[in-house]
Parts: sequence; C-alpha cells; structure tokens
Amino acid sequence: VALERLDVKKVSDRDLATTTQNFMDGSLSENVFVPYLERMIRPPAAVPPSPLELPFTADEAEAAQLAWSQYLRMPMEWCNWIGVELRIIPPGKFTMGSSENFAQPNERPHPVRITAPFYAARHEVTVGQFAKFVEEKNYRTTRERLDGGEGRGWDRQRNRFGFGDSFTWRNPGWVQEDTHPVVNVSWNDAQAFVAWLSDKEGKKYRLMTEAEWEYCCRAGTKTLYTVGDNPNRLVEAGNVLDATAIEAFGNDPNFLQNVQNDRVMGDDKVSFTSP
Repeated sequence: VALERLDVKKVSDRDLATTTQNFMDGSLSENVFVPYLERMIRPPAAVPPSPLELPFTADEAEAAQLAWSQYLRMPMEWCNWIGVELRIIPPGKFTMGSSENFAQPNERPHPVRITAPFYAARHEVTVGQFAKFVEEKNYRTTRERLDGGEGRGWDRQRNRFGFGDSFTWRNPGWVQEDTHPVVNVSWNDAQAFVAWLSDKEGKKYRLMTEAEWEYCCRAGTKTLYTVGDNPNRLVEAGNVLDATAIEAFGNDPNFLQNVQNDRVMGDDKVSFTSP
C-alpha cells in the first residue's frame, strides 16, 4: 500500500489534528511526533534534497528520509487509524530487473527513475486490517463472490497445497492471527481496500507500482537480494522456503518439485505466514 506522490504545501489543520491524535492514542511515538511539531514552525528548505542513487547505506537512506520530511514539512513515518505504518520514500534512481539466467526478456536490467517522494507501508496489509474493511463495507472478496470459484490453500487432510472452494482469506488452510498478512485476495479486492482507505481519510491511497516496490525492496543494494547474492541468507530478512517449510510440505512432492529452485539453507522457524 502506498500514498500518492507528495507535494510541497502548507500542512493542513486536518493533517496536524490527525498526527496529534495518532500521538495521543499511542500509535505514533514521541521521537517521531516531537520532530514533526518542530518542522511545523520551521520554514521549509527552498531547494529539494537530491534524489538517492544506488548503492546507499541504511544511514544514508534515513538521512534522505529526514531531509525530505523536513522539506515537505511532513512526518517521516506515521501510523494510520487501522494500524498501517507508513514511511516516507525519497525519489531516486536504480537499475531494475534481474541478471539471473532464468529471467524473462522483460525482466532484464534497465534504468528506472522514481521522480517524486511517496509514503509506503512498512508491512503487508494484515488480516486484522482487511477485516475492518470487510466489516464496515460488508465486502465479499472476488473468491467469495464467484460461484464455483476456487481459492488456493493448504489441504490438511491430504497434507498438500491445492485449490478448493473452501479456501478464502478467512480460511487459507492454516491458522492465521490478525497480525498475519492477508492472503487469497485479488487485485480487485486490493483496489477496493485502498479506495475505502482513501474515502475514510481524504488521502489518495493506491497500490505500489512494480518499480516502486522493487526500489523499496532493494533497500539501497545492487546485489541480487537485499542481504547479498547468496540466497541462503534470505532467512535473515524474510519468511522463505527453508528447513521448517520443507518439513511441513514434505508430503507434497508436486509442490517441492515446482519450487526446488527456491529452496534455501537455513531456518526461520515458520512454515506458513508469520506476523
């Protein structure tokens, strides 16, 4: 989830009231709120900060985020009313695509420029956040509306992944908590969710573009992965197909055959989705 590109403008009373309320209810920390108030009484810089260019370090990224936050007179990070945490993403340029041998022609490396700052969610939309949308709008997902349609999930009786009419975002075949990322939702469902957020808050929420997503996920690196070129280090950064997953999915030979190139050494101790 992302917020539409940001423009330099005087912060409205509504923005200030929303940010103050987020601080009062505990969803915004003091070390974020106090600098925000200080920026409100400081005139913005006349010249925008320079765009980022890969590679850059985490410290350089944070410095750029702070500089753009001060220039725009907007918080570097904030949390909306349903708990989506957003962080400002500075503009920049990078090489998008993959140099791996199995990459498709349209996935080959090519230069991309992100021309304007935007806010991006720090995490996937969770089950709990999506449930608030469903409850308020009495919304039924694409899968739930299609008679005879099938979702994808874990068949616990056969111990394998498969398709079935019982698999929805409410029941993917394994136990999910409110803090887990929501699954079995379509592009149309995601569009309906961000449209609802936009209407509720008077801000332009949207889905990230593929280029924006890769720019964020690269996290300033030029390697194959954010943790380097060794895929086995992915357990340091995410929930991947590791030892725990292989043990859980070991009775599904078709699945293991299809994803054998994605297996990594290591163990993140999680089989399915995680908080």
